[in-house]
Amino acid sequence: MAQKPRVFVETADPASSSAATVSTYYASSHGEQIRLLSQACPAIAITEDATGADFTVRWESKTWQQTSWSGHQQEFTLLNPAKEVLGTGAAHQVKNAAKDICKLITQARRPSPQPSSR
Repeated sequence: MAQKPRVFVETADPASSSAATVSTYYASSHGEQIRLLSQACPAIAITEDATGADFTVRWESKTWQQTSWSGHQQEFTLLNPAKEVLGTGAAHQVKNAAKDICKLITQARRPSPQPSSR
């Protein structure tokens, strides 16, 4: 059996930006992101050890007010250990973001096609 890829989830805090607005609407918490990602992608192991991770997911959850009511509430980037971007995405709901992140990880794990030797 192949070992599960280890994934570190880094929750970005949109409130730390200069455009943050105080409101009664709350974005998804780190705990909710972890729970939903582990449900959507049981083939990964989520770790709190960033140095030992095969992948890092940078996941930003925004409130409707922070998106100006028109953008995506969930934005994410998948990185390898060398901090190279392997993929990005956005979704309106945290549950859909978790599914999309799982797809990115699955695609990143596939071996690259070998060029034909003609």
